[in-house]
Amino acid sequence: MKYLKLRAWDKINERIVKVVAVSERIYGDCEEPYITVCELNEDASTRDVKVRYLFRGDYTLLQCTEVKSLNPEIELYEGDIVKCFNDALSVVVHKQYAFGLETKGIGFTPFYEIYGQCEVVGNFYENKDLL
Repeated sequence: MKYLKLRAWDKINERIVKVVAVSERIYGDCEEPYITVCELNEDASTRDVKVRYLFRGDYTLLQCTEVKSLNPEIELYEGDIVKCFNDALSVVVHKQYAFGLETKGIGFTPFYEIYGQCEVVGNFYENKDLL
């Protein structure tokens, strides 16, 4: 069985968070789907982990593409801004039933055409000024 790797754009705190679980179960008096997110404390020495819930409308899910960047330890996620195509900046998107890059002036390019040739420079939500 293959597990999806997800992260989310937390619209309330305006930052990317790691998604631990996605649920459609009822939480308390709320009957809407929610996700469970996990955040590490800014001070890594304390190793505190904060677990909280985000409800529909408070987040945007971002799926891992399982495509590696130039640094093989970094996987690309939807919304990542990457540098490739002669230093042109592109956004990782899911379109036409595939993951790929949306580049201004070029359009959509599926990953199989550029596999492993991109460097992550930011993400669409936290670095809109890059585009």
